[in-house]
Amino acid sequence: MLLPDEKTRTLSQKHSSGLNQKFPCFFQLDEKHIPHITLVHGELKDTDLEKISQKLSMISKDFHEISVLPVDVRRGVDVKTFIGVYFNSEQIVKLRQRVYEEVSEYVTNISLFRDPHLTLTRLKSEKDAESALLQIKGIFNDKFI
Repeated sequence: MLLPDEKTRTLSQKHSSGLNQKFPCFFQLDEKHIPHITLVHGELKDTDLEKISQKLSMISKDFHEISVLPVDVRRGVDVKTFIGVYFNSEQIVKLRQRVYEEVSEYVTNISLFRDPHLTLTRLKSEKDAESALLQIKGIFNDKFI
């Protein structure tokens, strides 16, 4: 996962809260659900956390600060009730591939099947998805760091 800059965190939390006020949702971004850009998915063992942390620390030296523009705000591909901001810049694609290569030996069921994204919320009803998207389209058009 990639932590966004303060402006992006604040904007994400604000609009996650707004979606939660207007639509029934399972969660909103807050202290328990920290805004982050998901690069890969998988399962890991607690015993491997230190090794993974070391690998990620090495990677962060090459990708200390990256600026990426969001590509789109859309529903999840496999779970249609997830509303998120999606990314596809060259920098984030390279970072994602490097993370995958470096940690895949420690992570089971690791997958690149989802695009890099920042989930804003998960709606309780798929029927609310299009209205929720209309509420936030056009908001995430600045650089994310």
